[in-house]
Amino acid sequence: MHERYQINIQQLEDQKAENARLHQLAANIQANLEHYQNAIQQARAEQSLIVEKQQIQFQQKLTELQYEISLHQKKSQESVQLLNQNNAELYHLKEQYHSLQKNHENQMRQLQEISNELSVFKERCEQHQRQLQIYNNDIKNKNQQLMEFVKQIAIVTDQRDRLQKNLSDAEDKIEMLRQEKLFVIQEKSQLEGHLKHLEKISIAR
Repeated sequence: MHERYQINIQQLEDQKAENARLHQLAANIQANLEHYQNAIQQARAEQSLIVEKQQIQFQQKLTELQYEISLHQKKSQESVQLLNQNNAELYHLKEQYHSLQKNHENQMRQLQEISNELSVFKERCEQHQRQLQIYNNDIKNKNQQLMEFVKQIAIVTDQRDRLQKNLSDAEDKIEMLRQEKLFVIQEKSQLEGHLKHLEKISIAR
């Protein structure tokens, strides 16, 4: 009888020790859970702010480049129109020039004036051709910059997707810790019930 009582006492002490160990384990899991939650919330807020700021900056720059390209394309079209007009006028003046060459010497003064106008229009045509080349080169550069910003936006988007995956993995780990915590709490509750039962048996004896 005394030996069974000692065994019950030993079992009671063992159950108390196991209960203390489980209580400490639950506390550690709770601390780890809170740490992961705080770290994830902070990382998510910081990364979301950075990604949003970069996307706004890239979008603004993209809009500016598109606007500049539109302006240059408009100027290029205007230059082409002016060049075509000047070419038409040049052709017309050439026709007049050839016609006047066949006329009498009394028309030499008018021929000289037209020749002067022809030189002016030739110079204008050359200027417009040079300006058109400048606009075409600038449009090419702007298109290259636009492609580079599109690539950068794709990189930022990929970084955001990978961050979201990492956050999802962390949330899965938190859920696993929660399940472990619930398991430990259930086991602790069972041990406490068993401990109370042993205490009642000991008191009854």
